[in-house]
Amino acid sequence: MKTFFFYLFLFCLFICAFVVWIFYPQTTLLPQSTDDKPNVYMFLSPSCGTCIQFKRKFYPQIISEYKDKVHFVNIDSDSMKGHKMLVDTVHKCYASVSPVPLMVINNTCLQNTDKILSSYKSKINAMLFKHKMRGKFKKLFSKK
Repeated sequence: MKTFFFYLFLFCLFICAFVVWIFYPQTTLLPQSTDDKPNVYMFLSPSCGTCIQFKRKFYPQIISEYKDKVHFVNIDSDSMKGHKMLVDTVHKCYASVSPVPLMVINNTCLQNTDKILSSYKSKINAMLFKHKMRGKFKKLFSKK
């Protein structure tokens, strides 16, 4: 009998964690889109050689792969407003000193070209799944 209640407790804990994960508001200092697509933020600097190389070689491929599902927001980290957003984001993500190029997907920071290229697909797909589930739950609970 104790085993049954233990597994029931674990099941309830899992359900609660899932509901919190779906409905927990994403707090961010970054600009939000007004339509139904989630955002992916890309911090680039026009004076950074690595950023220029990333923007020319890899970024168009990433954009073309997800352009119908995600908004890509480019933020110039050399501008005053962009630099402030970059500093706040780096502080929140515990990133290192030289953060650009930096891709922010669902409050997860991917820093430098290698990390971005190795992780962006899984992070964007997880974000899209969460976004889709959140929409389904909102429709389910908003019916009258």
